[in-house]
Amino acid sequence: MIGFLTKTFMKRTEPGQRQSITHEGYVVHCYIRSDGLGGTVTTDLEYPARVAFVLLGQLLEDFTATLGDTWKTCTV
Repeated sequence: MIGFLTKTFMKRTEPGQRQSITHEGYVVHCYIRSDGLGGTVTTDLEYPARVAFVLLGQLLEDFTATLGDTWKTCTV
């Protein structure tokens, strides 16, 4: 279920945007950077959105620092 929700919500998030969607007691925090790289964090209702987005930003920065722009050539 979480896999389906994250894919669906990521498709509905525009590049450069952050959004939090609540569904059945969970919150899916989505962030897509302006270059198209994105990620999600699924939390309960009590987890602060600000902390989730800081975590996502750091995760995406670490990913880019490790792999560079090689993710842009992936088709899947």
